[in-house]
Amino acid sequence: MAVKSEELKGAPYILGLDLGAASLGWAIVGLADGKPARHIDGGVRIFPEAVKNLEQGRDEPKGAQRRSARQMRRQTDRRRRRVASAFRVLQKAGLLPPFPEGADPADSLARHD
Repeated sequence: MAVKSEELKGAPYILGLDLGAASLGWAIVGLADGKPARHIDGGVRIFPEAVKNLEQGRDEPKGAQRRSARQMRRQTDRRRRRVASAFRVLQKAGLLPPFPEGADPADSLARHD
């Protein structure tokens, strides 16, 4: 049953949503005196599976490889920032000599994993 916009104009209604992990359900309920009176329309959208190799028993999310690469990039960036911050603190305390102009102290140590 398709809902026509004229049917809803001026009439009070509630849009109900059910957000699931692999589906989205919706319903439009008309109101009478502020209480649900009639079901106007509803539907559901089921999404494709979010895992690969479900039949083989190896449940691996499709985004696992991208997420792993993103995690490694973030870890490297955080490590680089920590090293740079530590260098700045030690230089301000006079415990390290200043680096040459344009050189990044994090570059010299952050890559020695």
